Amino acid sequence: MGHREDRVGMNGAETPWPCWIEVDLDAIEHNVAALRDLVGPSCQVMAVVKAQAYGHGALPVAMAALEAGATWLAVARVQEGVQLREAGVDAPVLLLGPFTDTEVPLIVRWELRPTLVNPRQAAELSRAAAASGRMVPVHVKVDTGLGRYGASVEELRTLLREMGSMPALRLEGLYSHFATAEDPDGSYASSQLETFRAVHAMLEGEGFRFPLLHMGNSGGALGVEGSHLDMVRIGLSLYGLHPSPHLVPRAALRPALSLHSRIARVFPLQPGQSVGYGRIFVATEPRIAALIPVGYADGLPRSHSNRGFVLVNGRRSRLIGRISMDQCVADVTEVGPVAEGDPVVLIGSQGETAITCEEFAQRSGTISYEVLTSLGYRVPRVYRRGGDIVGVAYLDQGRYVSWSP
Repeated sequence: MGHREDRVGMNGAETPWPCWIEVDLDAIEHNVAALRDLVGPSCQVMAVVKAQAYGHGALPVAMAALEAGATWLAVARVQEGVQLREAGVDAPVLLLGPFTDTEVPLIVRWELRPTLVNPRQAAELSRAAAASGRMVPVHVKVDTGLGRYGASVEELRTLLREMGSMPALRLEGLYSHFATAEDPDGSYASSQLETFRAVHAMLEGEGFRFPLLHMGNSGGALGVEGSHLDMVRIGLSLYGLHPSPHLVPRAALRPALSLHSRIARVFPLQPGQSVGYGRIFVATEPRIAALIPVGYADGLPRSHSNRGFVLVNGRRSRLIGRISMDQCVADVTEVGPVAEGDPVVLIGSQGETAITCEEFAQRSGTISYEVLTSLGYRVPRVYRRGGDIVGVAYLDQGRYVSWSP
C-alpha cells in the first residue's frame, strides 16, 4: 500500500462520510509528553505504530509522536516499516516480529532494524547487507517468560557467537517482553526483569555489548519498577488508554480516537414491528427508531445487537435488532427530537456523556486493543489539531491527504 499525499480544500464544517473515525493528534502528543515525563530524560520513547497505529493510522500518528519527542518507531511487519519509509519517515524503525527470507532485501534497502532470534536469520541478513555494501543494526530478543517470539538463553549465546563472523551486522539492542506487566500482582513481571538483567550481565561478561536495553511496554513503563532501562516501547498508552485500571493514576493520558456517524433515517415502530435480520427485536409499544450507517464491517460487532449503545443528543440510545454489515438501528424515543443528519457517537464523548473504548470492549467481549485494530479500514480517519481538521487517511486506499480547510 503506497503513500500519496494530496492537498484538498474543504469549506464545510460537516465531514462528507456516513461514518468516520476522528484522531486527536494533540492527544497523541500529550500522551508522548506524559510518558516522557514519567520515564525521565535518560530513557528514550519508542512509539509502537504496528497495525496502522492500532487502527489510528500509522503515518499521522508516527509523525505526531516523533514531533512530541519519541525517538524510535516500532512495527510488526516488514511492509509496515516500508510504508513509513516510503512516506519519508527517517526515524529508527524496529521490526518486532519474524520476517521471511524474501523480505530480507527490503529490510536492508529500507534500513529497518530487525529483531533476530536465530543464526539462520542472521546469516541471511548478513549476506544481503554485504551484497548491498551496508551495515545493518540489529536487536536480539531473549524470552524471559512470555513464551513467544524470542530466543532462549542458550540460543541467544549461539546467535551472538555466530554473529561475530558477520561484520555486516551491528549489535544495537537487547530486549525482552513482559507477559503480565498490567497485572496488579507484579511478582511475575519482576521475576522476568530480574532474568533479563541476569542475562545481560552474563552476556556482557562474555564480551558482548548492547548500546540499548529495553523491556518496558505500556504496562511495564507505567507499573513495573526498574523496567525503563534505556528505552520503553509504548503502544496502548500512546493512544491514551491504560492497560489496566490500577495504572490510571500513573499517567494522565487522553484517548485519541472516537468513532462517529450520522442518522440516515428516522422512522416509527408500531407494536409487532421488528428490526433487522432474525427479528430479535420486536416492538411492544410505539417507539422511534434511527438508522445509523455503521455495521460490523466498520468495527461495530454483532455482539452489540440489542445491548449496545450510541450517543444521540448527548444521551445514550440503545441499539435494537441485529447489527448488520453496514447498518444498525437505535431506539431514540427518549433522547428528544432527532432528524436525519444528526450526529451519533459510538466511541467517545458527546456533551457530558461518554462511551469509552474500555466500555465498548467489555460489551464486545474483548479488550480495547482488539476494538481499535478491528475498526474497518474503509472508515476514513480524520485528524484534528486544536479542534481543526488537518488531514484524513484512507487506509483502504493507502492515501493520506493533507487537509486545507
